[in-house]
Amino acid sequence: MDNIVTFETAQRLKEAGFPQPEFEPGQIWHRKNKEGQNERQYIVKNWLANRVFAIECATGSFYKDVVFNSKDLTGHNYAMWSKSLVFAPTATDILRQMPGFSVLFLDNGNSAGWTVLNHANECFAFHEHNPAEAVAQAWLSLRF
Repeated sequence: MDNIVTFETAQRLKEAGFPQPEFEPGQIWHRKNKEGQNERQYIVKNWLANRVFAIECATGSFYKDVVFNSKDLTGHNYAMWSKSLVFAPTATDILRQMPGFSVLFLDNGNSAGWTVLNHANECFAFHEHNPAEAVAQAWLSLRF
């Protein structure tokens, strides 16, 4: 997906202190396996009566509906889930943590891509294909 950060970038953001929010519909979360590699993605559909309803997207385009019960998130398995799930933010999610910054697609004839600028139009990051990756690079370099 080109509108969220990769698993590797999500890991770096989490390790650097980027907020891991509560579950909300529309969010995407990566889940790592025991080797620390991306195993699955979860797209949150709904949160109702202490249950998270999501679509599980495994490697190889396998999709199924899953339900996390409250005990998976707040009970004895919470430590496992909190360590294995990593929030995959969009550019907008990251920009909320960066007042005064914006991301634009710029094409100067020689190169084109997503560029992160501050209020003085100083460039802080660039990525050819993914605005979320560009904004994540800027957040990581500035450590908001």
